[in-house]
Amino acid sequence: KRQGINAEYGITTISKIKIKMSTSLQRISSLTGVAIFEKDTNNDILNTWRYGLLDENILDVIVLRSGLSSVKLDVAFTFSKFKNEWLYICTATNDPANSPLSRVVAFTICLATKAFCPEKYGTLLKMFVTAYKNTANPVKILEGFLEVMMKGTFEYENLNFNDSEFDVRRSYTVTSIKDVIKMFGLETIILWTALLTQKRIVVHCEKTGVLLKLIRAFPLFIWHRQSWNMLRPFVTLSELEITDLKTTGIYCAGFTDPTIKQHEDLYDIYVDVSERSISVAEHAKADFMMGTYHKEIATFLIETSEDESISDTDTIKAITLKIQDLLAKLNKIKTAIDGGIITLNALQQFKLPRHMDRFLFNLAGAEGMTA
Repeated sequence: KRQGINAEYGITTISKIKIKMSTSLQRISSLTGVAIFEKDTNNDILNTWRYGLLDENILDVIVLRSGLSSVKLDVAFTFSKFKNEWLYICTATNDPANSPLSRVVAFTICLATKAFCPEKYGTLLKMFVTAYKNTANPVKILEGFLEVMMKGTFEYENLNFNDSEFDVRRSYTVTSIKDVIKMFGLETIILWTALLTQKRIVVHCEKTGVLLKLIRAFPLFIWHRQSWNMLRPFVTLSELEITDLKTTGIYCAGFTDPTIKQHEDLYDIYVDVSERSISVAEHAKADFMMGTYHKEIATFLIETSEDESISDTDTIKAITLKIQDLLAKLNKIKTAIDGGIITLNALQQFKLPRHMDRFLFNLAGAEGMTA
């Protein structure tokens, strides 16, 4: 199996509080691999073909997330990270009696990339699924993979893919940040605090589609960092994935398995989508003590979400402005500290409002201001 190409891709930037990014798009050559898995009439699951930089651990994770091992197959498109790879997975059922795949009841195709853009890779992946279902020939998938890498385009029957039609900037704002605030109400302040201070977040939702749509919006609350790297939108409780999660350290991970709530060692806050609630783990409560400032931000979030004249873009800008104002004040404190190193003890000397010292210390750590 030949090795794939792992090329660099463009990275977007933000200027002050303006949501304005570079017009250059992420290059489709960030593709690193593609794999096909089949579930046969004996319920055996096999990796029948693969191309590119896919190690055995990644292959195992693909199977875990594909749903092929489930008795009731959940046909779906999912996306999530494992290590430094984004894995876009599409699973489809198949009728062996009326298909070139004469012994296959279901199959999965996975695209591995270095980039976050579900709309782009989802479109390409679904074309691959259609082509494979019609031909049972992985050569067609390889042709498409290489054409996209080299030219950015792929055609199959009446289906067309053109990389230039997908703007990664739109993938960042697919889900409304105002809808997230409305869903969790005043408890959104817990989520905002966790994201801002880089705490471990676990999100549970029984429906994969709802989970993926919701969790991808969380980085919008910390737009000033312009990073979706901490997202792990869909994770299973397998040892392999949990080990990777622990190695990551800081994450926002989504689960459909309800038993994740019992694993309090894996999270600082727990987001329950079905219950529309957010709770803080016992061991992390000291870091989530709220004061006057948090109450003001919580009120601001609710009022903004309820104001129909304020757009999602304006909401993101307004939240970013609040954060930039807070960071400016924190920098002033830093310059007033002897040695310029922020410590909890140093912050306590400023007689800040109740609970503000620990919050600012955690924020300083997240922004790299404590060393």
